[in-house]
Amino acid sequence: VDEAFTRIATDNAEAGIIVKGRGLARGLQFEQPEQAAKVCAAAFERGLLMETSGPLSEVMKVLPPLTVSDDELDEGLTVIAESVRTVVKGA
Repeated sequence: VDEAFTRIATDNAEAGIIVKGRGLARGLQFEQPEQAAKVCAAAFERGLLMETSGPLSEVMKVLPPLTVSDDELDEGLTVIAESVRTVVKGA
């Protein structure tokens, strides 16, 4: 998860994304707080439920169950990467 989130942050460097958390409890902090909510909305449209946190709701976070399979985790990370790319790059 850390590797995937780091790649997302690097691939979307213009958004000023900071990787937060540890283990499966992870988040991406956005320089522009409204982008976190937009990423969550884009992920929801793709079937993934996420929420924001932080004093300005600037962090999109994921808290998958400990029983998540590798395939489910990979699918979720793909959805997150697509959602971030859509919001940041308008792709």
